[in-house]
Amino acid sequence: MTRASNRSWPRLLVGGRRAVFGALVVVGLVSSALAVVAAIGVGQALAAGGPPGVAMTAGLLLAFGGIAAARYAERVLGERLGQSFVMDLRRGLVRSMLRPDRRGSLGVLVTRTSNDLAAVRMWIAQGIAPLVTATPLVVGATVFLLVLDARLGGVVAGLVALTGCALVVIARAILARARAVRTLRGRLAALVADSARAAPSVAAGGGIEREVARVGRAGELVMSASIHRASAVGAMRALVLAAASAATISVVVVGTGVGLELATIGSALTLTGLLATPLADLGRSVEYRQNFRAARRMIEPALAEEAAAIEGSAPTADGAAGTDTADDGPVVEVAVGGRTVRWPPRTRVRLDPHEDGALLDVLVDAASGAGRPDAVRIGGDSIAAMSERRRRRLVGAGRSGWLIERGPLARAVTYRRPRLPAESAEAMLRRLGLDPDGLPDGIRTRLREGGAPLTAAQRSIVLAARAMLDEPPLLILDGMLEVLPDDAAGALLDTLRAYPGVVVLGTRRSEAELRW
Repeated sequence: MTRASNRSWPRLLVGGRRAVFGALVVVGLVSSALAVVAAIGVGQALAAGGPPGVAMTAGLLLAFGGIAAARYAERVLGERLGQSFVMDLRRGLVRSMLRPDRRGSLGVLVTRTSNDLAAVRMWIAQGIAPLVTATPLVVGATVFLLVLDARLGGVVAGLVALTGCALVVIARAILARARAVRTLRGRLAALVADSARAAPSVAAGGGIEREVARVGRAGELVMSASIHRASAVGAMRALVLAAASAATISVVVVGTGVGLELATIGSALTLTGLLATPLADLGRSVEYRQNFRAARRMIEPALAEEAAAIEGSAPTADGAAGTDTADDGPVVEVAVGGRTVRWPPRTRVRLDPHEDGALLDVLVDAASGAGRPDAVRIGGDSIAAMSERRRRRLVGAGRSGWLIERGPLARAVTYRRPRLPAESAEAMLRRLGLDPDGLPDGIRTRLREGGAPLTAAQRSIVLAARAMLDEPPLLILDGMLEVLPDDAAGALLDTLRAYPGVVVLGTRRSEAELRW
């Protein structure tokens, strides 16, 4: 495991999770004590030779009720612990998904944030939590049985030890099969996502049935691997159930065989009965642990890449632009082809997507915080090395074809400058030729599925409005004019002509057509 990946995986016992873990320890100790009390109470009731009195009945009910309450508390505390930890992981995974230089299929990344995070949560909530609460109960019950009668305690302790050794062996098989399932499931998710994104070309090529068959073959591999894993998990659960049953039978056989009193046998049977549930939990925790290890193997590379990316960049502090400024704003510098070009404010730069596509990509990547740190500078400061807050204040970028995130239209327009009111968004849209009143709910229309119900032209206007809002010193628009109708394209050009900062426009139109 690399140094970056060590730091990328969050610690479990930090902040409020320490208190939750401490509460689980207390629950385990209390349930262990109550189990011993219940066993002693049952033994005394049997030794009395008659119906137990009111006080003893009440005491037994309280003891067993307390054990039930401890079980309830363990489940709630375990879920709280697991959800809190998974929330930290989810943030890191989503951050890695949103990085412009991310690697890997979208389907795989979605699987990471769903199935694999569920495996992590299950290990913490129903693996670690039962381990913390069940261990004191198993140890306490075994010690009590040894004190009660060394022969009974020895048999039960031996069964527990043998079961633990067998679980270690089975755990290896579960881990190998869990890894295989997750690898195949990730490939299936990637295949489904890629096929869905290529749906128009698939349909046009008459390949729908071929894609369905391809996904079906990948699904069959997942099914086969899942069944293979289930056989190992089933063996583990059967072993634990057999161990719990064997403990109960052993108490009866040994107790009656050596002539122990009924009260002693009753106390021992009470404890072995109470041990059945925690032993089953301990067995299941092995399954959850191995699933967790397989999931971590899938999640950690994405977190490690994010940690390495954060380490490799040193965002500059928020503040005004650097010292390389003209009288009316910061100067933009672009290092390309071994030379550096300087664009003072109000510079208009036309780039042809075919001839200047590489330069357009450099500029758009820099606006996203990717690419070489020294490729694009504004006011003398590297754009890629800036904090997100400062970069979005100084740079606005939009590209036709970009999808828009779900949410209200006003949020989509003010995404770069979220503190601006909805009125600013509405005014900018109208300025660029899109009247929100023509939409279902005006500026509050909720966008979905990459920008629906907006048309491609309307989505380009929204992206342009987002990039231009609050007039950042550097504005980069690529491919907008080619998808806009004539009136909207004219409105955009009129706005760009009066724009106070540097404008970089990717378009196939000539300089004469633009009339800067």
